[in-house]
Amino acid sequence: MNEHWQGPAGNWRRPETGRPAAGGRPAAGGRPAARGRPAAGGQPARGARSWRARWRRLSTGRKIGYCTAAAITSLAVLLSLGAYGLYARLDGNLTVINPFAGLNHRPAASASGVLNILVLGSQTRDGQGPGFGYDPGTNLSDNLILVHLDAAHTHATIVSIPRDTMVYEPACKSRSSNAVVPAQQQAIIDGAMNLGGPTCAVATVEHLTNIRMDHFVEFDFNSFRSMVDTLGGV
Repeated sequence: MNEHWQGPAGNWRRPETGRPAAGGRPAAGGRPAARGRPAAGGQPARGARSWRARWRRLSTGRKIGYCTAAAITSLAVLLSLGAYGLYARLDGNLTVINPFAGLNHRPAASASGVLNILVLGSQTRDGQGPGFGYDPGTNLSDNLILVHLDAAHTHATIVSIPRDTMVYEPACKSRSSNAVVPAQQQAIIDGAMNLGGPTCAVATVEHLTNIRMDHFVEFDFNSFRSMVDTLGGV
């Protein structure tokens, strides 16, 4: 049991310490009350007060500089997010296949960084809607364009291969069955894709040019029309 007694000056004292309780009154449980600390919800934290004080001491020019830097950073983040969203949307419009699987006797790879891209323009009418004529089941590559990008990707060389060029066509797996289409010594180049799909077109162009393809792109009527509309006409 804690007992308190009143000293000569009228202060309450604890027998074990002899120190006056806070405010001259005994604290609950015989311990002095905490002093010098604001109650919860009172004054702001010391760190917040010091930050505000430092901000007020800054010159107007430095305040403008900080605000400008923050605005530029926020804008850069928003532009980056917007660019990524556009890339993701465009990338989602692509149907990706691997036309190089199973190819044999390919030319040597190009130097590091160099890219060779085969662009194929398909004349298929399948799934293209009205206005393009009727020729079911065919997929001739009426346009064959070889794009060569240098190692720095700053210059491009583009070569168009006429669709009626007579070439050697390697043996290819049929695009409509598991059968193998025999090699042909003389064949029109646009028929390679019709017989064996993009894989056969790549093999034929590689044999003709002795250049190894790294990528290919295939356009049909609908995709070409969409691209022209996006560009605002040609």
